[in-house]
Amino acid sequence: MALTLRRDPDPITPRSDDYLIEGEVEPGSPTRGAQIAQFFQFLLILLMAVLSISVFWLLGLLFNIL
Repeated sequence: MALTLRRDPDPITPRSDDYLIEGEVEPGSPTRGAQIAQFFQFLLILLMAVLSISVFWLLGLLFNIL
């Protein structure tokens, strides 16, 4: 729920509250650009995971742990 200021105060009735509570609007489906960005984020996370595992593997080989 969001609180917003009223734009048109009613001059006849006394002021009781300056805020109007707006209901939540259901978000629509993400745009095509947002879907592409989320896909690239997923790919970058996978790439970082593979690279970090390979660095630890190489360090293990370097220090004869593996």
